[in-house]
Amino acid sequence: MQRESRGSARSPLGTGLLLIIAFTVASLTIGGAWATAQAQTGTQTAIVLPPGDPIRGKEYFTGVLRFENGGPPCQACHSIGGIGALGGGQLGPDLTPLGAAVAQNEAARSVVAEILTPPDFGGRPTMRAVWTPHPLTAQEKADVIAFLGQAAVARRPAGVLLILLAIATVGTVLFWLITLVVWRKRLVEVRRPLYEQAYAAWVRRARQA
Repeated sequence: MQRESRGSARSPLGTGLLLIIAFTVASLTIGGAWATAQAQTGTQTAIVLPPGDPIRGKEYFTGVLRFENGGPPCQACHSIGGIGALGGGQLGPDLTPLGAAVAQNEAARSVVAEILTPPDFGGRPTMRAVWTPHPLTAQEKADVIAFLGQAAVARRPAGVLLILLAIATVGTVLFWLITLVVWRKRLVEVRRPLYEQAYAAWVRRARQA
């Protein structure tokens, strides 16, 4: 009789432990599933964009067209192949490789979209500092991404560098010619008093001798 009472006394405790363990496992399982679903939903939301216009995206990139929320043009910090004779800014990386990935791989669009999306901006602190006060609209993101995909395959003509070199050479020659014309009389005016002083001193020494 005593053994049966002891067994019956242990049974509620064991049942309670089993219930706690089962509840913990179920909570972890449901929580993990919920977190996964949230992550998948966030990723899908980040990459769903309307069709982009590369022409309008180029205008956003170069600053011809202003962003709706007043953000700076992309070219202020970045460069990409085929845009401008001197390229863009040097603060940020060259976007040509990223644009090539967008042109070749549809999944790269979601990566670029995350970089352009607050609050994390793809883990880029500089992007977060610049664009948090000026978030892009979904259409602006789509336009810029469409432009990146096309601009990456464009190549700057090789003759452009020769033209820039010629312009620099001509500018240097003109600068020196203008300098010679403007400063020619001044050099004469400076040298003449020096010559006269030296000649007068020589005459005095000659007379004293």
